Amino acid sequence: MTATTLRGELKDYLNDDATLGELLTGGVLDATDLPQGNYGISNVPHEGRSSSRLPSFAGVAAPRRKIIGQTERRNLEIYLYQALGYDIIDPARRRIKAILNRVQLPADDAGIGMFSLGTRTRRFYAEELGGASGYLCRYYVDYTI
Repeated sequence: MTATTLRGELKDYLNDDATLGELLTGGVLDATDLPQGNYGISNVPHEGRSSSRLPSFAGVAAPRRKIIGQTERRNLEIYLYQALGYDIIDPARRRIKAILNRVQLPADDAGIGMFSLGTRTRRFYAEELGGASGYLCRYYVDYTI
């Protein structure tokens, strides 16, 4: 049996939501699979084999840990992207909040993690993705250690 990770379980949970899937046509990916810096967009999804147009998609970033009493808190980041503008990103982040806030997901590396909305930081342009529009959502994940 393969060990599960909190990031992998979250990615699967978000990819299983049909409404979110209609918005994020490129799916939810592990952020470690995305380009860092100005390395181009060769390993991100595109709309069809011959298209260079970037579809809307999300990347789940590895959590950072912080011990708080008898629990451990992780700050988990979800990055949302689309080629231009925020007309897809805005409803996608609202959908993620609706389906993820106060949800518990089990994982071998985290026990049972409880998600709650953290700080929603900012909109940005991702130069490493050809100037795509981006939005960072931060969630807290609490679990007993």
